[in-house]
Amino acid sequence: MIIDEGMNIVRDLIDGDVDKGQFGTGDTPETAQDKAIESGVAATQKVVTSTTTSKQISWLMGILSTEGVGNDLTEFVIQESSTPITYTRDVFTILEKTNLFEMRGKKRIFMDKIQ
Repeated sequence: MIIDEGMNIVRDLIDGDVDKGQFGTGDTPETAQDKAIESGVAATQKVVTSTTTSKQISWLMGILSTEGVGNDLTEFVIQESSTPITYTRDVFTILEKTNLFEMRGKKRIFMDKIQ
C-alpha cells in the first residue's frame, strides 16, 4: 500500500510538472485513455496556480472577457504544456464564450489509498 506520505510525494511530483490549463471545443466524452485536449482554443491556454493539502491538489486558471470569444467551449484540461502531457480532461455542456464575461477553470484531485 502507498502510505499517505508517499501519496503526498506523488502529489508534489504531479503538481511540480503542471503549468497550464486550457479550454477547448471538443465534445467527445472524456476517457482514461485521453492523451490531450481534443480541440484546444489557443487563446485560452493560461498559467495555473495551485494549492496543495494532504493528498489533494487544486488548480485554478482564468481567461479574460476578450479571450476565447466566439467559441462554444466544452472541455477543460490541466496540462504540462511543453511536452505536452495532459493530466486531466473534463467535458461540459456548451458555454458560448462572449466578451461579456471572464471565465475560470478549476480542477481538484484527491489521492486515495493505492494497494
